[in-house]
Amino acid sequence: MSTTLVKPAEVERKWYLLDAAGKSLGHVAAEAAVLLRGKQKVDYTPNVDCGDFVVVINCDKAVLTGKKAEQKNYTHKCTVCGRTDTDYPDLEFRYCSKCNGYYCYCIDHINNHVHITTPPEGAEKK
Repeated sequence: MSTTLVKPAEVERKWYLLDAAGKSLGHVAAEAAVLLRGKQKVDYTPNVDCGDFVVVINCDKAVLTGKKAEQKNYTHKCTVCGRTDTDYPDLEFRYCSKCNGYYCYCIDHINNHVHITTPPEGAEKK
């Protein structure tokens, strides 16, 4: 038994119509992703675009589930001044790439701080 590798010229493309009415948005997105990638085909080849064409209708009637945005509480704290985004909701925070992305800084201190190259205690190695 040999593995069949499809060439780009040999790919047969189909059109699919997905109806999102009453389905969860994540379910429709996952289904569309499989069809666009072509992973449902028997002759799927990872390095060739084997995907089909997908049209999604009734997107406005898709169901949004979960309360993750309301339940999650992401907080950022500036390493230099200690300001947090709960105290200053309009203040932007960034991670410094020269500090290996471990330390967060407010927009006032991102350009003028001492770079720390050692990871904080308990941080996973990258």
